[in-house]
Amino acid sequence: MEKQIIHIDLGENTPEENPPVKKNKKKKSKKRTVEQPEKKRRRPSREEAEEERRPRKSPLAIFNRILAVVILIVAGGFGILFFCPLEEVTVEGATVYTEDEIKALVLTEKYDSNTLGAWLMSYFRPDTGIAFVDKISIKPTARNAITITVTEKERYGVVPYNDTTYVYYDSEGTVTEVSDRFIDGTVIIQGITFDSEPEEEETLPVDESNVKTLLQLQEQLYYREISPQTIQFAEDGSLILYIGDIQVNLGVKTSLEQKILRLANILPQLEGQSGTLHLENWDEENTDIVFKKNQ
Repeated sequence: MEKQIIHIDLGENTPEENPPVKKNKKKKSKKRTVEQPEKKRRRPSREEAEEERRPRKSPLAIFNRILAVVILIVAGGFGILFFCPLEEVTVEGATVYTEDEIKALVLTEKYDSNTLGAWLMSYFRPDTGIAFVDKISIKPTARNAITITVTEKERYGVVPYNDTTYVYYDSEGTVTEVSDRFIDGTVIIQGITFDSEPEEEETLPVDESNVKTLLQLQEQLYYREISPQTIQFAEDGSLILYIGDIQVNLGVKTSLEQKILRLANILPQLEGQSGTLHLENWDEENTDIVFKKNQ
């Protein structure tokens, strides 16, 4: 009887190189959750509640409102043009120009034939461009009337630049106007020369010491209400005033305040006369003042 041999493979000849390692499972700790108290809902303010209840404006409603405003503005403009024609104009503060000249210089636009139109245009034209004029203001005084107030540039004095040009300056020695026109009543300064071409809003381009002396002298003259027609700087540095038919020799620029004080006391006594008043030698020790009449 033949023996039947059965081979059983137990896996001993092919062992696993890296047998799996069993990991110990950690028990998950149960976290205790704390229930948060429910936040209270904030009560809306009265304004917020009203805003929520307020109906939302549609774009068409907004457009209609804008259109209504535009129509009102246009209608008001036509009402102003038709119902406020300019009929009466009053001019104040003008000494360089006549009333008719100011009207012609200021009322030049087509809207200036209307009272409110002229008033509004004055705000859009702050720079007048008119010689000797610093500012123009227009004020409606009635439905058909306005008042034009002219503020002129200061004319403290005028220095001839050449035969046809005059340089006007203010009380600070700043040039206010350079013009070929001479304005009557402005004191003329003679005997000083320019170092450069004068420009408006710049200091007089002359010797600084002469400017200082000139302004000090004029301050004293205006304080004593003395109005000379001419102030002259002589070649030797002395000062001469011409007041009507009286020539006043002040001498060098010393003791000007005291000399002008005495001049103010003497001038009323010389009214109607002509001649030369000698103050050039006056000082605290020599108080003699001589007036020499013209023959």
